[in-house]
Amino acid sequence: MRIRKIGLKKPTYERALLPLIMAAVILGIGDFSFNFAISKGLTAIVAPIAGSYPTLFVVLSFLIFKDPIRKQQIFGIILTVIGIVLLSFLS
Repeated sequence: MRIRKIGLKKPTYERALLPLIMAAVILGIGDFSFNFAISKGLTAIVAPIAGSYPTLFVVLSFLIFKDPIRKQQIFGIILTVIGIVLLSFLS
């Protein structure tokens, strides 16, 4: 940063408050939903879905941020979804 003379600025706290509150609320809802589903005895369905969050993140980044998906990622997404469905049916 010194070589290229790029200044370092503090983030504005006014613009960071809403995303911080939203993240806390969404994480709380997610934790509550996961624990509620586990307590109802749907572990065979809930655990694979919760474990597949990296796959869901790739799909969401494609839909929201228009991030390109490679063929290898598409293949991994399809395999993950097939695995989740098979685990839920066979359990």
